[in-house]
Amino acid sequence: MEKEILTQEQINFINKPTIAGLLGPIYALATELYRQFWLFFIPFYNIYVLLKLIRYGRKMAWEKTDRTYASFYSQQKKLSQITKILFGITLALFLVEFTVLFGLIFAGGGASFGKDVAKSFLQSEFTGAPVSDYTSPSFVVNQKFIDFQKETRGDYASVFFTDFSRSNDKSTLQGSMKFTNTSIPVCVQLSKFGQEFKVTSLSESCDQ
Repeated sequence: MEKEILTQEQINFINKPTIAGLLGPIYALATELYRQFWLFFIPFYNIYVLLKLIRYGRKMAWEKTDRTYASFYSQQKKLSQITKILFGITLALFLVEFTVLFGLIFAGGGASFGKDVAKSFLQSEFTGAPVSDYTSPSFVVNQKFIDFQKETRGDYASVFFTDFSRSNDKSTLQGSMKFTNTSIPVCVQLSKFGQEFKVTSLSESCDQ
């Protein structure tokens, strides 16, 4: 069967590279390029075949097909549209995965940063701080934390206490240091000296 006579515009379309070539073996099957389809099963050589289909796929397919130009043109356009849709889905999935992974890394980094700050704060000079008001030692701890922020030029959060217990000679504050992405347990031990309480121990956990 003789090929129809093509216009220059049609010839240019056939000779252009095609994004549908990225479909690889699917494009080869759809356009009846069976030799190229089987060549895709050869490692490393299949890369060459893929590039060849992208650059010369339309021309090779036109030389093989018995379709009219109108039918061939429609097929090529549909294959290109399918490629674009699949590429868009793949890109969207990649962006979602990247965003989730980046969020996990960032959150993990924030937690690590919070722990480092907490440890520095807990190791700072804190013992001997007076607590004149027995019912609000948390105020003193928070004030110390504010001073610590000024010294380190940091912009952190604050210290929040959720549990307070006391006996005749000792009081315990259990709470946490709040950061953007994490919270660190904080335990404050206070001992009574006369009519005044003083911080004698500050650690990450009351279990220590």
